[in-house]
Amino acid sequence: MIRRFSLFYAFKTLFSKSGSGAFRHIRGAIIGAAISIIPLVVVLEISDGMMQGIVDRYMEISSFHMQVTLADKEAVEKEDELLEKIRNIGGVTYAFPYTQGGGILYGEKGRTGITVRGIPDTLFKEDEGFRRYITVKEGEFDLSEPDSLIISTETAQRLKAGVGDEIKLLTAKVIPGRPMLLRPTRFTVKGIYSSGYQELDMLSAFITQEYGEKLFKEDSSRMIGVKVESPHTGQLFEVADEIRYLSDGLQVATWDVLNDSLVASLNTTKKFLVFIMILIMGVASVNISSSMIMMVISKRQDIALLKSAGASDSDVSGIFVLTGLFIGICAAALGTAFGIAAAININEIIDFISAVLHFDLFDADYYLEKIPVELSLYKLSGAAALAVLFAVVASWLPARRAGRINPVEIFRKH
Repeated sequence: MIRRFSLFYAFKTLFSKSGSGAFRHIRGAIIGAAISIIPLVVVLEISDGMMQGIVDRYMEISSFHMQVTLADKEAVEKEDELLEKIRNIGGVTYAFPYTQGGGILYGEKGRTGITVRGIPDTLFKEDEGFRRYITVKEGEFDLSEPDSLIISTETAQRLKAGVGDEIKLLTAKVIPGRPMLLRPTRFTVKGIYSSGYQELDMLSAFITQEYGEKLFKEDSSRMIGVKVESPHTGQLFEVADEIRYLSDGLQVATWDVLNDSLVASLNTTKKFLVFIMILIMGVASVNISSSMIMMVISKRQDIALLKSAGASDSDVSGIFVLTGLFIGICAAALGTAFGIAAAININEIIDFISAVLHFDLFDADYYLEKIPVELSLYKLSGAAALAVLFAVVASWLPARRAGRINPVEIFRKH
């Protein structure tokens, strides 16, 4: 059991005079360990925010909380009746019919493949979740005219088009027994939007629901988008089960299934980044071990005196283990504090570095325009605890070496 003087001596070592060798070693160990914690804290705090920000945009704008596909003609014929029943299910906040299909948007100056959704003209006003992630950059989100078209800033740049320009949508119509029929349709750009995530923006354009039903007549293109109160809880699956019972002609897919590959990719990236940051902390713990070894060498005479006074090997080892513990606590406190500050101001830091270096640090196609930050006390505590653990483990071997010092040999030399 570590005696009181072990704790006292550890404190005395930690708070040595600023000019002493022990102070320099301790200071260097704390600074090195604290710096290694900062990137881990930043990654932990911004990765979840980024993932949630990206997934929420797909949920509210693209896949919705769930997609109900009208899989047969009977379901299509009863669309209004089914829609009303879905709206009356507990937990459903909004439900609307829409069509979806692929095509090529092209103009005089460019072209691009696109997923086109025919939505009600009231969706932007009535659906708060949809409206939250849609920022109208030019014009209006107005689908009151039959030929209205809403495109993203990314699509507008590819087509070199603006509000009021005429754009054509090329779609394919399959006629049994005949070659595929390509059909161009003229639209007028009424608005240009941004969701803050360009990879999503590249995929989506919006037209009126009526025009969507004309262009995409296949049963699989007719859908009902559903929003629920709590899409991240079991309520989502309860509502999905209730909808399935309404008709055999309904196919229900929740957002987690529709965006499975996206979520898996984001989670893999996050785990890989966290693993790298932990490796950096492990490398930094080598610095703590080196500092502790130097402290043991510089304190050999003091150790010999302690042992002569009756201190056991475990008592001496305990002194340096406690010193390592104190170093870890100080490093964790400093590193976590600076990491939180860096995470909160990450957007400003990125903008500053990009301005200084005169290029963008991140490709906007794969990252959000603004990185959201979610502070988690649980994860911050875990990072701090890991830092302390590394410090204690790093100090164990030097502490064991200190406990084995023979005082007779030290006195003979000095």
